[in-house]
Amino acid sequence: MTHDIGEAIALSGRVLVMSRRPGRILKNLEIRLPGLRSALGAQSSPAFSAHFEEIWAILRGELTEL
Repeated sequence: MTHDIGEAIALSGRVLVMSRRPGRILKNLEIRLPGLRSALGAQSSPAFSAHFEEIWAILRGELTEL
């Protein structure tokens, strides 16, 4: 488990995006990055950026509901 979006994408095959309290799963994302999963290699991938933006948009939506 991590609170770092980049770390979650680079190190896992699946990311569960959770809501604030009460915690529930908002999105279950399968992470598909091409090639080897080195931290530097993953972050330069267009797929990494797409996943990051999708996750951040979901979290931003949670923040605007405050």
